[in-house]
Amino acid sequence: MAKWLIITSIISTLIFLIIIYRGNQQVKRRDTVLENVARIENCEIEHIGYFSYHGGYPQIPKPQKMNIALADDCFLMITNEGIKGKVDYARFKKYDKFTTKKNPDLRGKSVVLWGPFIGIFLKPKIRHFMVINYLDINNEHNNILLECKDVNELEMLNEKLKNRWSSYKWRNAKELNVKTRAVNYKE
Repeated sequence: MAKWLIITSIISTLIFLIIIYRGNQQVKRRDTVLENVARIENCEIEHIGYFSYHGGYPQIPKPQKMNIALADDCFLMITNEGIKGKVDYARFKKYDKFTTKKNPDLRGKSVVLWGPFIGIFLKPKIRHFMVINYLDINNEHNNILLECKDVNELEMLNEKLKNRWSSYKWRNAKELNVKTRAVNYKE
């Protein structure tokens, strides 16, 4: 009996170590992909997080989890395979955040069967989303839909995107004013 207990504990420890090792490998791979994208784009990027992508970018049609990063002039989406999606801030129209709540359907659920646990197992599902409206490569309006884990993550994404987009608009407005002044001085 003690032999089985020792073998079981060794096997469970090995499984636990394999899970930790594979998780660390995935984190290293994700960091490597982000470093490669920063090197290829020749700019500094800020990694925001790992979000659920539901669609909206034509070159990445499949909903999946992906890394979201912000650069000085674009919004980057990077899959685990290294496929990169890039939307320039100049093509942004607007962005918005919203939360949905879906109450469970209690019809047909027996209170006698579920007992006092009906509130635990059948609680409302709350989901937090960020939608980005932009002009895609075909000059058509399109929406990127990202899902966040909680409200804090949604607020953080909203704040960082707002700061980057407003600094981009301010920087470009400043450059546009300098160019128009130069043209006016030449006349």
